[in-house]
Amino acid sequence: MEKFLKVVWTHTAKDQLRTIFNYYKEKSVQGANNIKSEILNITKAIRFSEQFQKDEIEPEYRRIIVKDYKIL
Repeated sequence: MEKFLKVVWTHTAKDQLRTIFNYYKEKSVQGANNIKSEILNITKAIRFSEQFQKDEIEPEYRRIIVKDYKIL
């Protein structure tokens, strides 16, 4: 059985995801749904804390790049 880490979304992160969604929704609802799903799915796939590379600006965090967005 695969074990996944629990991802905790801060209020700021939720607001930023909502802002990203609303930005894309102006152009395409499907596009907005796609980027939101891609971001949520990659965070659900985190299996271990060292899975992604360290961020160069904040090296105490790992980063995931999805399109033009960096998730710490």
